[in-house]
Amino acid sequence: MEKSTYRLTFSKPYVACSGQCAKLTYATNLTGVPHTLDLYTCDPAAVCSGLGLVNSCQSIDGTSVSGCCCSYDGCVTPSVNPTVGGAAGTAFTYLSVVIAAVYTLFIRQ
Repeated sequence: MEKSTYRLTFSKPYVACSGQCAKLTYATNLTGVPHTLDLYTCDPAAVCSGLGLVNSCQSIDGTSVSGCCCSYDGCVTPSVNPTVGGAAGTAFTYLSVVIAAVYTLFIRQ
């Protein structure tokens, strides 16, 4: 069995998602200290389209939850977001469910 390695270079950086990238952000003030949880994922186009997030970011009014989806490589990183905008209808509730699950699993323990 042949072993192959992949080296990171400036001309060929590592990209976690080949298109259809997403970022979910949850901001909280736990124990009086502000914290932000960012989840970077690779989502199918149907999920992002259903959330109304096609190459855009959106926040849920009145909450500290927001998300971004984009369809090109390297479009969501800690220093890069797609252009803010887009419409998030009621399908954005799915994002709330994901954030609630993360909150329950990690923060409330």
